[in-house]
Amino acid sequence: MNFDQYLEFLKKEKFSTIVIYSKSHRALSKFSQQAAVKHKGKYLDLLNYFKQHSELTKGIDVFKMEDLLSLLKREAARQSLLFVDKMDFLLDTWRDDEKKAFYRLLQNQWNSFLKDMKAVLVVCLRTNSFLENKLKIVDTKGNSRVHKLSHFKAID
Repeated sequence: MNFDQYLEFLKKEKFSTIVIYSKSHRALSKFSQQAAVKHKGKYLDLLNYFKQHSELTKGIDVFKMEDLLSLLKREAARQSLLFVDKMDFLLDTWRDDEKKAFYRLLQNQWNSFLKDMKAVLVVCLRTNSFLENKLKIVDTKGNSRVHKLSHFKAID
């Protein structure tokens, strides 16, 4: 699949979010960083962001989905594309209901027609059985918005 073409399609969608997953964080991060540069988007390494903000690290046990949404809106401001990488640690701290709320955000709440959510949101996660077998997020054509990194060609 050609990521450039897929990105153009996503820009026309009301809910312009995708999940890209891989066993290799290194390959996923490299792809995300290169795509962000190529498409003049923003790359956010969430793990590094938490490390740089000690108040977040200290309060990770009370960092909720609503807090993430506020952070994503701030980071997406004035962007057309936002890659969020290395957020697995956060999902690992959340209860199932918080994870479900996050996946609902990706499915039908990150509304690109709203001013503070205009950016295409690309969430990069490590492979797990839930992503591979159970997470169902679809576009207006009924196609999945959850993709293995290997589905995309390398970024030139």
